[in-house]
Amino acid sequence: MTELNLNDIRDADGYYRDGLEVLSRALTWIRADDARDECEIPLPDGAGSVVIIHAGIPAYWTDAPDGKPSSFHEITAGAAVDLLEGGLKQFDGVPVDPKLPENFDDTPNDERPDNHQVWWYRPFIVTDRWEPETWEQYRDRLAGYGSEPDHSPEEWAQMQAQQERGWYERFPSGVRYDVRCLDGGAWDRSTWWGSFGTLEEAIQCAHSGPAYRQARP
Repeated sequence: MTELNLNDIRDADGYYRDGLEVLSRALTWIRADDARDECEIPLPDGAGSVVIIHAGIPAYWTDAPDGKPSSFHEITAGAAVDLLEGGLKQFDGVPVDPKLPENFDDTPNDERPDNHQVWWYRPFIVTDRWEPETWEQYRDRLAGYGSEPDHSPEEWAQMQAQQERGWYERFPSGVRYDVRCLDGGAWDRSTWWGSFGTLEEAIQCAHSGPAYRQARP
């Protein structure tokens, strides 16, 4: 039996560069054999799997830990694409780089619409990487505020090099994992719980809460 091959559009993290192409190939693979009625599309460990079932309807299978029952949900093609491309990544039950609702971190808590409500008390992780700012970008940024640079190009280059060294000293992998949660700690945005150098540390914080809360008597 010919296997469905998606390796050419699958990234190293286990997600896919083109979710629509994945769905198209999966449907073609199913229709190529009358004996087939479904196709399982693998995702990274801990993320469950997207399954193409009867009549081409996608569904999401969640692998539950600790012997708890797994769950199976029919989803839209758009949601399937988000899952396949990593838009709804979860690790150990914690969303990583989720696609948050519009104006999520710029809305007073008492004015939040319905699609914000599901995020109350649900910690999530946002990744960030070091991105140097050129002197020209620095100049243009200040120009937007009606100001001029305080540093020469040479001084700015030295400052950027120093900041880059500091970044990699704290985050050796180059990735910073910020844990945030809509818990009311800020009046119009999610609360910062901490920044970490590894995903494992960030997940531990998401499960146990911020260090400043644990330190309270």
